[in-house]
Formats: sequence, C-alpha cells, structure tokens
Amino acid sequence: MALNVLLVGALPKEASEKLSIELGPYVHLSEPYLIKSLEDWKKLPEKASDYDAVLLFNGMWEKWEVLKEIKVPLVVWSWTKEGVLSMWKWELLQWLKAHSINVPVFVDLDDLRLYFRALAASKSIKGSKIVIIASQKLGFIWSFREVREALLRLGFEVAEKDYNYLKKVFSEVSVGEAERILEKLKSCSKVSEKELLEACKLYLALKKIAEEEKATAICANCLAESIEGESGLVHPCLAYVLLQDEDIACACEGDIISAATMVLISRFFEEPCFMTNIYPLSIAPAVAKHLGIPLQSYDPLKTLLLCHCAYLGVVPFSMASKLVFRKKYDKIHRSGIVVDAELSQGALTLVKFSPLFDAIQVIPCRLKEVARFSAPHCRAAAVVEVEDSREVAEKLYSHHIVVVKGDRRRELRILSQALGVRYEELK
Repeated sequence: MALNVLLVGALPKEASEKLSIELGPYVHLSEPYLIKSLEDWKKLPEKASDYDAVLLFNGMWEKWEVLKEIKVPLVVWSWTKEGVLSMWKWELLQWLKAHSINVPVFVDLDDLRLYFRALAASKSIKGSKIVIIASQKLGFIWSFREVREALLRLGFEVAEKDYNYLKKVFSEVSVGEAERILEKLKSCSKVSEKELLEACKLYLALKKIAEEEKATAICANCLAESIEGESGLVHPCLAYVLLQDEDIACACEGDIISAATMVLISRFFEEPCFMTNIYPLSIAPAVAKHLGIPLQSYDPLKTLLLCHCAYLGVVPFSMASKLVFRKKYDKIHRSGIVVDAELSQGALTLVKFSPLFDAIQVIPCRLKEVARFSAPHCRAAAVVEVEDSREVAEKLYSHHIVVVKGDRRRELRILSQALGVRYEELK
C-alpha cells in the first residue's frame, strides 16, 4: 500500500531525482509545496490533511506552532551531497525538540524508504480483522479489555467466533477438497492418511472462516479446546503452517497480541514470521522442570530455548529448512498432528509488542541448532545464543515471542519511530 506524501520545500535537482527513484513503490510524492510567505506556511496543516505524511525539506521554522497543528506524521530529510547530516540542521532540530516536536530526521535514503514502508504497513492494518475462535474465556492477559481497546486504537478490528461454529464448518468441508490438499502434503507427513485428512479439513475450515470475515489473522483457543475427529483430536497446527504462507497470521492459545505483532511485522518485512515459546536458561531449573529435559550442556547465561507444543513452533513452509507433520503426544494431548520444523543456522530476531502496544521489544540472537530430546513435552527446541539471558528473563513481555529471520534491529528501530512507540532491545 503506497503512501501519499506531501513534499514541502524546493529540492536541488540531484536530490529530487534520487528521492523519486529510491522511494520506489512505497510513496507517491507530491509536487513540491513551496513556502514563499508566512501565509503559505500557515496553510500547511490544511494542505497536509489530504496526505498520509509530510516530508519537510525547508520551512519557516520559527513559526513552530504550525507544525503542532499537523495531524499526520512529519519527517525531515537532511539531504547533502556528502550523505551526512547538514550542519545547518543542528540548531533547527534542537529548536523543534525544545517545543516537543520530535520529528524523525533521515540522511540515508534507505532509512527514509524503510520509514515510509513502516508507515505504509501501519496504514495497511487499518480495518484489518483478527478473528478469535473460543467458547471459553481465555486464561491470559490478551483477554483483558484494555488489550482489546489498544488493538482498536492501533487500527485492528476484533471478531469472536464460538468454537462450536468452527466444528460446524469443519463438518461441512468437502472430503474431496481436503484430499487434494492431502496429496500435496503426503511427502512430509509421518502420520496416517486419516489423521492428515482431518488436519487438512481443519485447514479448509479455518480458511473459510478467514475468508468469511475477511480476516488478516486467526487465533484459536487451541490449548483448552479442540475438535473431535474420527482419529482423535484435531488441532490447527497444520492449518497455521499453510495459512501463514497465505498472508494470514496465526497465533496459538488465542494470543491476539502475538497475532497483531505478526500482522504488522510481516506487512513491514513482506515476509512471514511465526510464534513460539521462549525459555531463557538463566532460569534453567524452572525450564528443565517444565520441559522435562537435561540442560547441563548449555551455557545458562548465554542461551535461550524456543519450543512450543514439544517442537519449534508452527513454522511456515517458506521459512523452514525442514518440515514434517508428526503425531501430537505431550503432557496435555495424545492425538492429532503437530509440526516438527527446523530453521537454518544463523541470525534471528525475536520481537513482541507490549500488551498495550506502546512499546516493541526486540531480542537479537543466533540460532546454533535445533536440539532433539525424548521428553513428552519437548522433542525438539531451537538453541539460541544471546548476550545475557538474565536480562531477557527479567524483562520479557511474554512467554510467547515472534520469530523473524536475520538481524532486523535497524528496521525495527525505524518501525518504532514510524509507529511512535518505544523501542526496547534486550541482548
């Protein structure tokens, strides 16, 4: 989704050409709005109301009150031939800050493009719908009223569906249609065709609900509720894997905070991500007890584990280096299908919004391996290296975290600027 941006001030020809080329598909830039008089400057708020953002190149800065009246994001581009911040902007920026006008300032065009990409991602979620499928009250903070209200302020809509409705849609799915999906997945399945078929039916049922609601995310209360199929319980793990590659974020246990994080992050990066549980080994005794696995071989001060429902998580095909569907067998469930996925070694970024969406927490890390265990509650877990797992354990927002490939700190800092939220990095 492209932004309509008002350009204020006359650019040198070289700067103008660079700007139009580099901003690419994310920005429709206006013809320069030239400030020739105080009257032109005073008309800026009204002029800006027709745009998604304002790019300031110059202006009548002493009349800072005018900028306070503008209701869309303001950004300053400090262009120089040398590619460094113009020294003539130093006093100006301090002047604006002194009057609580903390506009982002960019020198690097790539950073400016990322900023507008972030604004475009934020704009794209306005009116997006997250569907929660639950019959029971969710037992986590994401069921709190204030969380829902914060989601609405961010621009999301929330729709609730009873689990019985999902059961009804599941029962109406065409077997022939499910069999066509099954044929595409047989090569990566370690379960019976009957179990795989039922998981494919649940995928089609969830997809139908997403289409009915025009939803951008699905959250099912899958920990406490399930569907009874002919082969036992049917869980949405397979469905989540497929839907996430179809641009529908999927979060377990009704976690709308993770779902909203995934929607915004995937729109910004234009690539999928996934949700899992995070276990800092600075609290290794508690982790060992919960997962039922030995942890003596890992450095507790430098290590996190990522594991959800006995495996790494519901990793979409496009992110996985290896993916197999296996029978679900853990402390809670003894039937259904779970996802056993692996990722390639290398940099990862873990990210999550705060419950009120006023901050974004970022953890840069490195995946060392996906370790294998024999415990019912942990068959595979990503072993992740960080600088200080104690800081992570002390400051985490949630036991759920969203995983993105690569070191994405630079982009996420710019995203936080665009959203006007606090950036918090744990190492």
